[in-house]
Parts: sequence; structure tokens; C-alpha cells
Amino acid sequence: MRVLVTGSDGYLGSLLVTELRSGGHDVATLDSGLYRRALLESRDDPDSTGDTRDVAATALAGRDVVVHLAELSNDPLGELDPDLTVAINHRGSVRLADLAAEAGVGRFVYFSSCSVYGATGDAIVDEEGPTNPLTAYARCKVAVEQDLLGTDRGDLVPVMLRNATVYGPSPALRLDLAINEFVYDAVINGAVRMRSAGTSWRPFVQAGDIAIAARALMEAPIESVGRQIVNVGSDEATVQVSTAAEIVGRLTGAPVEIADPSPDLRDYRVSFAKLSSLLPDLRMRPIEDGIGDLVAFVRDHADDFRARPKDDFFRLAELRRRREAGELDEALRRT
Repeated sequence: MRVLVTGSDGYLGSLLVTELRSGGHDVATLDSGLYRRALLESRDDPDSTGDTRDVAATALAGRDVVVHLAELSNDPLGELDPDLTVAINHRGSVRLADLAAEAGVGRFVYFSSCSVYGATGDAIVDEEGPTNPLTAYARCKVAVEQDLLGTDRGDLVPVMLRNATVYGPSPALRLDLAINEFVYDAVINGAVRMRSAGTSWRPFVQAGDIAIAARALMEAPIESVGRQIVNVGSDEATVQVSTAAEIVGRLTGAPVEIADPSPDLRDYRVSFAKLSSLLPDLRMRPIEDGIGDLVAFVRDHADDFRARPKDDFFRLAELRRRREAGELDEALRRT
């Protein structure tokens, strides 16, 4: 297939591009280039550098599939400016889908998030259950899903992945993710530091497994996956945040400390039965094995990490730095 991946330099995008190319797909790449400074491994420049708010339909011409990841990437980043989050994550994504339809693209694979569930209490919810988004980031994910399902774009068929909380190795590693920061702190600073009470339940999934699942859903018959929302993760890797921290501590020998005992309101458990039904041969990496991979990765790059400020690997901190340096305006466009 001829595929365009947006956000191709990102934490997930960089892994997805490699996965798709290994499967023989013709992959074109689009990225804003805002986070290249944090890359731990050299990568080719994207085919197109730009913003989904500004990209032209010609950038999508000749593609069979658009896989869209290029958004402000998590809850804290989304709270930088909720109105701006709506402009980029909601309106920018809908605009890209409109352009894809105009360009004759057949399939639009959208990376959503299990954060749309927000807080579910003791219930285990599936894709048909209620959403309860608690942040601007999560509300935009719901809004894009609703637009993709509710708007007729002719031959363009959406497929939506609600990804669990991601962790794991990537050449564009982010530390604004719970397990990734736990491992960094354990290896580089000698202690796992929890920034909440750790009682919240969260489904986790290794970044590489998301890339594999996305490729499989992209390649699946459109009759089975078209216009579907699919939770991506596993029951086995649904644990309390404190349990994830304890696994990191056990694998690294680092003590676990509670840096901030405040509760995290995001607390949810979801069903992955649909994913198992659609992709019965897909196997998610066990959480201890996945964290072990990440520990090895951070140790391999320990010199790189120690040579740079930790903030280099936080998306919010990088955008603030670029704003203060005058490289970006208030709308996060290059000056």
C-alpha cells in the first residue's frame, strides 16, 4: 500500500514507519520537525515538513492510506492551551480527513487513546461503553472519533485505534509517560519516583506493539475493520500505576519513592476483546518483558541521557523552550 504517516518522527510514528516499511509498504512521511532535537538515533528527514493545519491536499495525492498521529501528544501538553489543542487535535485532524477524501485516499487510520474513558470506577468498559474524557486532549480524541464516524466522506473509510497508555523503547523516546519516566529515574537517578499516589488503574501497552497492531489493522479487510473503534492493549498489562513502578524497581534494583501523593483522577480499565476478535494472532508483550526491554534501552543510551537535560524528552517543556526562544509563535507555528 502507498501510505502517508503524519507525525512520522514522533515516539510512535518513528516505530510505525519502520514497521510499515518492513512489511513492504511505500511510506511517505510528514512531520512538524519540532522534536528532532530529542532523537536518540539518527533518522532521515521527513519527506514533508509541515503542520496539519496548513498541509495541502497535494501532500496526500496518490496515497491509499493516511495514518494520522500528528497531534499535541498527551494530557499535560493538551492543557498548555486548551483552545490551541482544539485547533490542532480536533480541527486539524478533521481537516486532514477532509483533505484525504478530496485526494482520493481510501483508508484513514486514526490514533486515538484510551484516555477517553477518563474514570470508570470498578467497571470494565468496551468500545461501545460511555466515554468520560477529563482533559482537553481526551475531549478532542472523542470529538475526532465522532466526526470520523458521523461525517460522510465518500470512499474514505476511518479505522480508529484507542491506544492504552504507552511505554517502551523508541528513537524518539518521551519521558512524559509514566513507565518511561519511572525507568529513566531508576537507571539515571537511582530511584523510581511516583508523581501520584499510584492507586489508579491503567492499561499499558508497549510502543512497538502499537506499531504492529496498527499495521495489522491497516492491512485487514476493510469490511472487518472499517468504521471501527478498537482498544489496543491487553488485560495482562492493565495494572495499578504503583504496580508498574514496583516492576521497574524490581528489574532495576532501585527503590520506589512517592514524590507526590496526590491522586490521579484518570482511573480506568477497558476490554480488549474486540482487538482479540479482529486480530486473533496478535500477541502483546508481557509487561515485565516490555519494561525489561525499556530498562536495557535506557541503559544503552545512559551517556546520552546524562549529557542532556531531562526536559529535552518532555514535549511540553520543548514547546515552551521554543516559544521562549522565539522559534514558535503563540499558535505553535514557526516564526
